[in-house]
Amino acid sequence: MGPGGRGTTPIAVIGRAFRSRPGPRNRGLPRPRSRVCETLAHFASGLGLALGAACTNPSLAPAVISNTVDTVTLGGVTNTALDVPSGFSLETSQAVFTYATANFDFLYDVDPGRRTVFLPTGILGLTDTASFKPGLLKSTEAFDSMVSAPADGYETLDTIVVSPADRYYLRSGLLTSCSGTLPFYGKLEVLNIDTVANTIQFQVLVDRNCGYHGLVPGLPSG
Repeated sequence: MGPGGRGTTPIAVIGRAFRSRPGPRNRGLPRPRSRVCETLAHFASGLGLALGAACTNPSLAPAVISNTVDTVTLGGVTNTALDVPSGFSLETSQAVFTYATANFDFLYDVDPGRRTVFLPTGILGLTDTASFKPGLLKSTEAFDSMVSAPADGYETLDTIVVSPADRYYLRSGLLTSCSGTLPFYGKLEVLNIDTVANTIQFQVLVDRNCGYHGLVPGLPSG
């Protein structure tokens, strides 16, 4: 077991993770909706309206899972109690214990310089170098105004320093539950960082319908 009682497999790669290196951004999949539709989604959300069929993607299966906002707490992967999860999985939209599974998209930790950071799995060496990697993309929009996730531009290979009130778009890797060809998208906002307890709390919404970019609560239309 590593520091804080956590497993050695995830922690063994943390040293590499903190050698922060800029990496190419994964350009990934084509957008299932046009920029026009993303703009319409923004105004439709503000008016409490749903988008019509013109802005759905006919190649996607009908959405069956409603979007909900959850509050999640993660502990640093080092120097945190064993019963506090450190990773977050978009596939389940839940916190996970990184010593028990590698099925997560990013984890939380405090680096040697005492920076509070998110670490995507790409920098941890837990995804194939040629694969479509999970990532985070910082946003200046208010959480409720983040209504449609971009398809690309995500940071997948670098340490991401986080502070209270920071907001990010999220993207998973390609999921077996989506036939290995599509990701999930989401958004989060950091609510609190407790440097004594070594924890971070954020609100998060994940669209768990394969390939859907919509980030408004309720059943997405495409």
